[in-house]
Amino acid sequence: MEIRHYLKGNRLHIPQKVVYHYKRKGLVSDPLTAQDKTFLENLNKVWHDRATIGCMMAKLNESERAWLPHTWMLTHAERWALTRFYNTQGEKKYPPRIKTVMEEMARHKLAPLTEERLRELQKTARYLRKKEKRKQVAKQGIELAKDDV
Repeated sequence: MEIRHYLKGNRLHIPQKVVYHYKRKGLVSDPLTAQDKTFLENLNKVWHDRATIGCMMAKLNESERAWLPHTWMLTHAERWALTRFYNTQGEKKYPPRIKTVMEEMARHKLAPLTEERLRELQKTARYLRKKEKRKQVAKQGIELAKDDV
């Protein structure tokens, strides 16, 4: 049975994106075998268990927790490229160009990514930087309001 049909028919509360991630990692196959179905049913039992999630999250520091929603499904090369776009070096105001990152990835012997994929990661990094700046401005506004009181 195909993954998407199995998820719809069995009322599993695991996001399809996660199951396809497990497929890429080789933990399940498509079409699903009996062993794969047992694995998904057991995963479904702990998927929303707050105690399990709490134990897993406790091992992460604050910055890792902040990055987790954006990087959980990325490969090693994609995470490297995302952080390369996110972190500007020294006094440079702008992140590196896509061609520069492609050259650096080849130099570091990372799996090559398409220009389109690097553009998506660049866009994600830009979003994260803007989100962080907004958070800093909001925090400053709260501190200024406390000083006025």
